[in-house]
Amino acid sequence: MLPTLIKCVRVRGYFFELHDDGNYVVIRDIRLKVTFRERTTKVRVYDKSYRNYEWHPNGKVVFRIDTRLKSEWQDLKAVLLEEQLPKILAKLELAAKEEELYLEKARIWQANWERERKEKAEFDARKKQEKDAYKELMRDAERWKRAQLIRDYTLAVPDPDPQWFAWANAKADWLDPYDPGNVEWLKDADKNDF
Repeated sequence: MLPTLIKCVRVRGYFFELHDDGNYVVIRDIRLKVTFRERTTKVRVYDKSYRNYEWHPNGKVVFRIDTRLKSEWQDLKAVLLEEQLPKILAKLELAAKEEELYLEKARIWQANWERERKEKAEFDARKKQEKDAYKELMRDAERWKRAQLIRDYTLAVPDPDPQWFAWANAKADWLDPYDPGNVEWLKDADKNDF
């Protein structure tokens, strides 16, 4: 059976490959795993103290396509496996076509998934950037408000000490996000902590 199948496969322009992990019929770029095996019959054995079963070969050859589109043929009473070769070859071609369609759908799905993932990552990055910018805006506004509060306070103090007035306004300048005021004692401090 196998030599006849290999000849039929080659006549159609396909290939038959033997590998460590199994046998393959290659149609275009699609590798379809196929198996040949002999059927076995389950036989009850009573020669032990408990009921046991053994599997015995029964002489019937089985050909199987082990892909997504599984199919199996075997010797029948009226029809041998060799006589079923046209059906087997037709099913192999159909299985290859189905596999090509499946792989094309998978490729399209993968491309769409990658595109959606990329768009989501870009959206998430933009969202994070917007949140961070908003948080920075709020921090700057709060610092500006506190700086303005200090300036308003220093102006409201009646007859302030000039040294204290300069010191307080320097702190207000240091807090103000738009005034790069420099206070020696606070140059390493985080302005957002105040």
